[in-house]
Amino acid sequence: MNMEQPVVELRKYKRFKVKEGALAFFNPNPTILGSIIDVSKNGLAFTYMKTDFEMELSPAVKLDILMSIDGFYLDYLPFEAIADILLPAHYAFSTIVMKRLCLKFGQLSRDQEKQLDYFISHYAIGPV
Repeated sequence: MNMEQPVVELRKYKRFKVKEGALAFFNPNPTILGSIIDVSKNGLAFTYMKTDFEMELSPAVKLDILMSIDGFYLDYLPFEAIADILLPAHYAFSTIVMKRLCLKFGQLSRDQEKQLDYFISHYAIGPV
């Protein structure tokens, strides 16, 4: 007998989709740049193009968020990588490999928390 179990949401904060143009990259070496998919007060997920260069996501590496349409910039966010998922190709013969990186924020300063709240309130377009 195949009984489906209900999905239980374990996240503490609601996730929101964001407007197009929201970018995430790593500081001090921005070799990975991606489009933010969703964000919450606790973390975010973004897609990026996989390269041959695999960057070590050590505690010294921080996350920056940029909104390309009006120059909003939030930098030096501590994080922990939760998942780095290979995405299926959109086109049959594509050589571009895309990944989805899910991050949990570390301890943010009060100013970073305020800026993150601003980002969510101004650039969120709805719940996930």
